[in-house]
Amino acid sequence: MLRTIRFQHDPEPTRFGVPALDKIINAAILDKSNPPAAPPIIEIASQAPGSGTTHIIYLLTATTILPTSLGGKQSCVAILDTDNTFSVHRLIQQLRLALPPSTPPSTISTALLHVHIFRPQSLISLHATLQSLPNYFLRGTHPSTQRPLSFLALDSLTTFHWQTKAADEDRVFAYQHPPTTTTTSEPSPSNPTSASSNISGLDIPALLLSIATTLSTPLLLTSHSTQAATNTPRSALPTLRFTVSRRAVRNFPPTISVLEALREAGDRQRAVEASNWEIRVSDAGSLRGKGFDFRITDEGLQVEGGREG
Repeated sequence: MLRTIRFQHDPEPTRFGVPALDKIINAAILDKSNPPAAPPIIEIASQAPGSGTTHIIYLLTATTILPTSLGGKQSCVAILDTDNTFSVHRLIQQLRLALPPSTPPSTISTALLHVHIFRPQSLISLHATLQSLPNYFLRGTHPSTQRPLSFLALDSLTTFHWQTKAADEDRVFAYQHPPTTTTTSEPSPSNPTSASSNISGLDIPALLLSIATTLSTPLLLTSHSTQAATNTPRSALPTLRFTVSRRAVRNFPPTISVLEALREAGDRQRAVEASNWEIRVSDAGSLRGKGFDFRITDEGLQVEGGREG
């Protein structure tokens, strides 16, 4: 009922504070249900680490935590940094890029109080952290108790892929090769003797959906393999899936000589360094290919504009 009322009051809400992104997400949600049935779940996939996904989180976080008087949403965010790569220093750079040069340092310090970073080191730890989030944000005593939770980011969803795969293999091995010593129960797929059963029984996607509904907040998931994104049960989780990649730079022609390649190497390197990144919808449908370009500089991420694919 509350979601319906919010939708009637603001049918195209500012979800992440980046107009090009919000426009696409609102269109995708309205395509699926009207009014929206649940908060959106957005996945941003890349082929490998270091492909710009975390920089997008810096941009969205900076927009979220700044006060409304400075163009922000005056909200808070939760970051589940499973890759242990989230840099507060880089986030500060992104904040400085968004603020006028005369802004006092205390503005940034105050804003950073509303970034809640969690660093689970295993799938079991991630599951326990997720379970604690509703109580943390609904009954906690942190500085953000009077602010809404703008989004929950999990960076990345594929961190524990191989840990989970190894646990599944251990579980199968324990079933196929039970210990020869006397045990109190026979190993079976539903009652394995391996400790890995604690991992294989965790349903992270279902828990994420529950948290999104309980906290009424969007989920932002990153992953480092588009192949893994389509071959696992979580493929049905996102409302919308994006792919991040670097804009291609023209290759050397096959007929170029070694001397010509050496002469052009410097210009080519500068072209590669200056090339933009792009984020586009990878789902099938009318929104496929829509997105925007961005540039990553020493100062932070800068959105270049929308594109139609």
